[in-house]
Amino acid sequence: MQSHFTEVSKILKKDRKKNGTNEAKLLCKLTEEVGELAQSVNKIIGMKGTSEPVSEIDNNISEEIADCIQILFTIGIMRNISYEDLTKMLAQKNIKYKNLDRIKPKPKKKK
Repeated sequence: MQSHFTEVSKILKKDRKKNGTNEAKLLCKLTEEVGELAQSVNKIIGMKGTSEPVSEIDNNISEEIADCIQILFTIGIMRNISYEDLTKMLAQKNIKYKNLDRIKPKPKKKK
């Protein structure tokens, strides 16, 4: 994953010079990509009719998640957040997430 982060960093430097990319533009793009992800998920859960095969929908979900991650990496890079900082924060978030009530096993009811 770190190599992807480094690659995004290189691409961003070129893009900022050419297109004036900034955080606001990236947040707009992220919103668009999250919407596309939601459309694909809606197909899987049956909220949106489709004749597409599940494998094609899953491939699209994978692509949209990758788009979102790339945009988020880009925002982090623009804010001078290192890959190491991100992985430390993810580790902290994982600890918090593991401790959420919604993912802890429910105690068995006594009879």
